Amino acid sequence: MPAPEPLVFVRLLGAAYLALLVGYYLGMRGLETGESPAPVIDMGITSNGLAGLLLLYFGATGAWSAWGGAAQVFMWVSMLGALAITWRLLGFRRRWISQSTSRENDLNLN
Repeated sequence: MPAPEPLVFVRLLGAAYLALLVGYYLGMRGLETGESPAPVIDMGITSNGLAGLLLLYFGATGAWSAWGGAAQVFMWVSMLGALAITWRLLGFRRRWISQSTSRENDLNLN
């Protein structure tokens, strides 16, 4: 796998990952206090969904076809992982919304 040049893009990616970790951490803390996780779930769907789609696109167009076998497998597994995380988050968000709606309806009836 060739090293990306210039390295500033790798450092920007690292900064974006750190921002995601902070967002996920704050989301977990919010859940402990009863806040809605919807914004954090949306962040995860956006992040993982776009990453998965980009990896799918570049893999399908042969962007890493000249790389070694292990690197190609890693990229395809990364694409599948990102899309699987996105799928699970979409399901979790759908369940959260239906539970929230059900709780609101129960409160309105009382």
